[in-house]
Amino acid sequence: MTVQNNFSNNSTFSEINVDNASLGNVRDCLTATGFELLEIREFDDGKCDETWVSPADGSKVRINITLPVTPLEEEKDTSRTELVSEVIDLWFELRSIRNLLSEEPDDMFVQEEETPMERYFNSLEYYQNKREGALDTWKFMYSTNIDESIMALYSLDETDRLAIIQ
Repeated sequence: MTVQNNFSNNSTFSEINVDNASLGNVRDCLTATGFELLEIREFDDGKCDETWVSPADGSKVRINITLPVTPLEEEKDTSRTELVSEVIDLWFELRSIRNLLSEEPDDMFVQEEETPMERYFNSLEYYQNKREGALDTWKFMYSTNIDESIMALYSLDETDRLAIIQ
């Protein structure tokens, strides 16, 4: 669509609507026909226009630059598995950052479950330290015939005791 306006100095004024993709071709055409760029204006709402003038006869051309209208592409909804995998990735990232900032790394996956025999030895060490720390209290509380190993064995769960005895 071309619109012509006449100004007071009798110069002809034309307006051309051009999309952003073919703007370079229109500029080349105007330059080849002897037009010179006079003004480029950009507005706050994102619209742009250029004014070109011909020095030979004083005619002016305004190019209104239009952005191509693209239909909004509908994004595909994220599936549950993609969401879960993203959350897992974020968890690993946050865990590694926490390990860098903390003094002791998180060895949650490296630690193995304690065996009944290890629980027995830990309990035995506890009762040995308790007896050595207060021998008089130990003799008062328990019979002289009771050993730390018997106390450690009977402080375990029944399943741990059966596992050790077997």
